Amino acid sequence: MPDGDIQLSPLYDVVRTSIYLITNSKTGHAKVENTLALNFKKSKSYPPEKDLIQFGQQVCLVQNAQQILEKIEDAKRTVLSLHSSRMNSDLIQTIKKAWRVI
Repeated sequence: MPDGDIQLSPLYDVVRTSIYLITNSKTGHAKVENTLALNFKKSKSYPPEKDLIQFGQQVCLVQNAQQILEKIEDAKRTVLSLHSSRMNSDLIQTIKKAWRVI
């Protein structure tokens, strides 16, 4: 067991990257990369919402994990609404599909 203060690192890796197409330089095949850089529950797959809530409550001791995720969803919609006029229409559609905002 380590001595001293133990702290969780920020959740930089819990960010969806599914709006980005990754093109294989050899084959030219493009695919969406929707994996995490670090394992979450022994997997690099993006976790379902219930697993994020459980992690927030049990590991991070966040009592209102569901409400926090709802605030994040609201913020995403607000930002898209406020700034979509400055964005390429194809990018907007890709974001909406990835965020399941249609």
